[in-house]
Amino acid sequence: MAESVPSSQSGIPQYSTPLSPNFYGCYLLSSRKKGCENHAYVGSTPNPIRRLRQHLGEIKGGAKQTERKRPWDMVVVVFGFPNKYAALQFEWGWQRPHLSRHFSTRYPGAYKGTRNEQKIPTKLRVLNDMLQLEQWSRWSLNIHFTKEEIATAFARLPTAPPPHIGITCGPLADIGGGCVLPSMFGRHFMSILLVRYLF
Repeated sequence: MAESVPSSQSGIPQYSTPLSPNFYGCYLLSSRKKGCENHAYVGSTPNPIRRLRQHLGEIKGGAKQTERKRPWDMVVVVFGFPNKYAALQFEWGWQRPHLSRHFSTRYPGAYKGTRNEQKIPTKLRVLNDMLQLEQWSRWSLNIHFTKEEIATAFARLPTAPPPHIGITCGPLADIGGGCVLPSMFGRHFMSILLVRYLF
């Protein structure tokens, strides 16, 4: 089922709270096309709702790579980068961990660039691994999940994100809001919150 977001009188989806003019996020798409479930796409954008509409073909500008596997859900948005350049660096590492020198030092041989690594479970693991690396762990990032099953899968990974990483879950329109899942309380408490607020 497609995610619903608040709309203006013109019918264009709106954010619950306006995004900062400096907002720039990296996102994870999950395909809903039959036979392509769990297929993923990583990108970056200053406007997640608009970008999702582009990927869905509602407005012009979606990436060619995503046309064949429509429709998509934007299931994760990572934001809070110091600048756009930093977000683009993060996007590149999330897309290509097998080529990143940061990964090769900390996780030698963990990623090989196979087709299977372009699926949701691996992309969640890559995201979590990135948050453990000095290159990115020093940033005050936030992770917003829009699907409870994706948030649950992330919470079940063996390593918790650093305590300063903000984690929320809710509609795409509520980026920065929604159910707060503070990782500073540890993975067990995170799981309790997921059960309490999402189910």
